[in-house]
Order: sequence, then C-alpha cells, then structure tokens
Amino acid sequence: MVLSVGVIQTRKNTINALAALALLSPKYRLVLCGGEGYGAKAVFDYIRAAGLESRVIYLGYAPPDRLPVLYQAASVFLFPSLEEGFGIPVLEAMAHRLPVVTSQTSSLPEVGGDAALYVDPHDRADIADKVVRAVEDANVRNDLIRRGRERAQKFTWRRAAERTCEVYEEVLSEPRQSSDG
Repeated sequence: MVLSVGVIQTRKNTINALAALALLSPKYRLVLCGGEGYGAKAVFDYIRAAGLESRVIYLGYAPPDRLPVLYQAASVFLFPSLEEGFGIPVLEAMAHRLPVVTSQTSSLPEVGGDAALYVDPHDRADIADKVVRAVEDANVRNDLIRRGRERAQKFTWRRAAERTCEVYEEVLSEPRQSSDG
C-alpha cells in the first residue's frame, strides 16, 4: 500500500500521484488520508475519469492518534507536494520506519536529507519508478528505513525545544550594547 497523508489540495500534487499510480501494476493501491481542501473536487473527478476507484482509498481526515496504524500498514510513503512550508508528514513516516518518496522541490530536500528518494513532482514516470524502487528493492528500502529513522530523531519536539533554549542562552550571554548614542 502506498500512503499519502495531507490535505487533498492542488499544491499537494495528488493528481500526479494518481497518474503515477495508473502507470504501476494493479497490485499497487494508494491510500489518501487528509481533509478536503482547494482542488479536492478535481482530484476525485480524476480518480473516476482514470478508472482508479478500485485502487484508491480515501479515508478523509484522520486524527493524529490514528496515523501510526496507517504508517505501519503502508509499504511506502508518497509526498509529491509542489509547495511545502516544512513537511512534517515526511518525518512522521520516517519515524514509523516507512521509506519515503517525496518532491525535490520546496523545503522537502531539507527535511528528508539523505533519507528519502526524490522525484520531479511533474514527472509521473519518475514518481512511479521511485515508488517501485522504495517497495521492491530490498537494499534501497532497508537503507531508506535506517536513514529515515536516524533523520527523524534529529527533528523531535524535544530537540527543537533544546535548540531553542540554546539559542536563547547564546543571545543572553552576549555582552549588552549600550543604547546611548
């Protein structure tokens, strides 16, 4: 199962994910998990027009406590977003030992580091190829899982809080400049 988590909207590039799915063997199914946003109707229309109804499961919004079950049931996480402020679902998938295929655009390479397979989000064949590699090439899969777990540990909320405190300590330890002018 291919899993994609995020609001169903144009910038998430779901239509190209679906077009890539259509290029794959029928054994590949896509589970979409997220609320409906701008462009969701076009996504659902595309599913019907492409005849993918039997290969796509739309779950709607799932609360955070339900996501671990989805991550554990999936074979690969697909996140071909065109624009992303950060990409927390990528790290969540990595933390759950799921190989990640994501866009080479926006902030996603910074988030994924060397722990993801990157795609041109406009290239449906590239998306399809990387999904197959992440699922069927055991060496690639195991390497992505190992690197992903390590990567996700660098982005915990605890680590973010520690780093924030470090920055405050650095700023507060600097000599104060006089405002006399």
